[in-house]
Formats: sequence, structure tokens, C-alpha cells
Amino acid sequence: MQQQLLCRIPRGVIAGVVTLALVTGCGRENQTVTNNTPTPSPVQQEQQQTAQVYLVEAQDNKIQLVGRPVASTKTTNQNPKESLEEAFNRLLSGSTGADAGVSSSIPQGTKLRSLAVKNDTVSVDLSKEFTSGGGTASMQSRLGQVIYTATSLNPKAKVYISVEGKPLTELGGEGLTIDQPMTRQSFDADFQL
Repeated sequence: MQQQLLCRIPRGVIAGVVTLALVTGCGRENQTVTNNTPTPSPVQQEQQQTAQVYLVEAQDNKIQLVGRPVASTKTTNQNPKESLEEAFNRLLSGSTGADAGVSSSIPQGTKLRSLAVKNDTVSVDLSKEFTSGGGTASMQSRLGQVIYTATSLNPKAKVYISVEGKPLTELGGEGLTIDQPMTRQSFDADFQL
């Protein structure tokens, strides 16, 4: 009996229902949603982030790293390499706008020789001044400043540090051993500020 009913439905009605289903989309995957604000891609989101410089602050007999955003001097969006270069140049020049109680452990005269950003890796080459002077706390602090500043756009990035083009394996006369690449997590696990 049911077969007879199906056969009696006029073909024009079936065609009309199918056409209506096709025109209205029949499913969400065919619908186009429009809005005035395009969703930024992950690359655009990363470019819109602000790099930070990390400074040292003594609090309750402990040293900690504190981030300070770096407002770009450029009017257009910078790529991650440009943002980090600007952050490092400000950090190393001492023009970070640090407030009272916040300072840098990086020796004066330290220069950024080069910086490369590739995927989840940041390579930083510093001048020889980076390795001069200071005790263990100073060495650990300056290492932390470099790692945290280098990863300010991508906290999970791996950081390779070199001095005068040579990979940094040891820092200071007390021989702080540096395993590379370093991440924020490995720094926090290996060094106590």
C-alpha cells in the first residue's frame, strides 16, 4: 500500500521539494555566513601581537622576570622577526621605560648581532659583552631575559642563543651550562631565580 502511495505523488511535487531543498541549502555546510569583520588567520593574529621585553624585579627576596610591552614605532603590522628585533634593540639599549625596582641584568654594550624566526624557533646572536661580569644570579637573570623576550610572541618557541656567531654552551666564570635549544619551560626547570 505504501508503494502505491509513493508512486501516486506527482513528479512535479517531488521536483519542487528537491529544488526547494537545494535553493535553501538543506544543510549548514553549504551556507555562506557573511559579516563585516573577517576572522584573522593565525599568522595575522601572531603579527598583531605585541612583543615584550623582560626585565628583572626583586620582590620578597626573590628575583622574577616581568614583561613590558613594546609599542612599535612602525605604523604597519610587523612580522614576528621585526617585532622581536625591535624588542631586543630596546632591551639592549636600556630604553624600555622600566619603572622603579625593575632593571636589566644584561651588561651594557651588549648588541643584537642577528635574529632569525623560523616556525617555532628563534635564533638570537649577541655580542661578546653578553658574557661579561656578574655572578650566578646575574647570569641566570640575563639568560632568562633573552629567552623570555625571544618567546614573547610564541611562549612555546625554542630559542637558540649564540655569542659572536658561536653557540652559547657555558655562561660566566662559574660555568652555567646551557643546553640548547632552550624554552621557557626548560629555563624554569633548570634555573631558579
